[in-house]
Amino acid sequence: MQKRFIAAYTIVALVCLSFISAYFVRPHPPSVVLVSDTQELPDPKAHFVPQAGLAERVSKSYGLALVLVISEFSQKNAVALEAIRIWAHENFEHDPLFLRSAPPKPQQRGSMSIIDAFCNSLLSPLSFCLEDGTLNFLKHQIAVFHQSKAYESFRADYFETFGLDLESAMMLARYQSERAREAVPVILSVWYWLIALILGITLRIRTHSEVRSTREQRTIAFFWFSLSVFYVIVSWFQNDVSVLVSSFVCAVVGFYLRRPISVAFGEDKGLSFKLLVPDKRLTTVVLWVTVSLIAIQILIWLHRGTLAEPDPVSLVISSVYGDFVHDPSNAKRIIMRIIGALWLLFCVWAAWAYAFGSSENLDEGLAPLKDSLQ
Repeated sequence: MQKRFIAAYTIVALVCLSFISAYFVRPHPPSVVLVSDTQELPDPKAHFVPQAGLAERVSKSYGLALVLVISEFSQKNAVALEAIRIWAHENFEHDPLFLRSAPPKPQQRGSMSIIDAFCNSLLSPLSFCLEDGTLNFLKHQIAVFHQSKAYESFRADYFETFGLDLESAMMLARYQSERAREAVPVILSVWYWLIALILGITLRIRTHSEVRSTREQRTIAFFWFSLSVFYVIVSWFQNDVSVLVSSFVCAVVGFYLRRPISVAFGEDKGLSFKLLVPDKRLTTVVLWVTVSLIAIQILIWLHRGTLAEPDPVSLVISSVYGDFVHDPSNAKRIIMRIIGALWLLFCVWAAWAYAFGSSENLDEGLAPLKDSLQ
């Protein structure tokens, strides 16, 4: 009964908080300038002679041999300059004055239903606050990277290629700002999973084994529930039905892992459900499948991500170093090798646990139940 009162009070508190937010708060997207134009110039106070149109210079740079100073950054700089050239060429074709126009502001969500309005009023202020903090973090990291040797080398090659003037500086600042903004939802996702990891470890330590439930079973189920909640949040922000379907599937998997049941069709009793007792071998197989699916997802990101369309792992690495112009290929290669080695070790452990996991663990788990029945 006490749990029902707690749930009712929680719902009432959330509704009141949502109403107060809808009445008094008018949230707006954060307007943080990540990279300024003068920040890109070698000497912001110097006077630069105007040159020919940047759009023409970008279009003519196609196919030209880039003469770069041989250094440890030359190859990465060449790849970065080509990515910027392609990005700028596409934008100039779409809008020749895109550098002069203000960057598009993120549109605020509308409310298509009362549930959507409730979530929008409750979560929008918090989400904008988190985005503002993340943007300020990225601004600081980019400013630190601008003081590095790698950026000095890239900036010299960049202005040598596209000309040293304010338009080129604006293009470079716009490029880095757009790439950095793509990393905001990824960083927030990392925070979500860190919180879920801490919460999962805490619950695993504080809970005790039950007759019909093991710690491993509850841990795997907690992961699938967390993944379901994560997909719900993503589908709400992106308004994507396919992600919502993935959330439903993950929730079903989580419920089944937490309370596995079997369905039987009897001639006399009809449809019947039976709650299954977890087996160590089955738990090992489910754990192996879960870890393998996570590894597959990360590997697909690493293989398909490019500098023009960065993957989530690349965006996290770029956010840590503040480098949104180079492709973190070396770091991604190291991550892939680590994932491959850890997965092989995990396969060996899973095979060993499956081979030596027997019904003895099941009998030990059922011993308290048998004693109570005697």
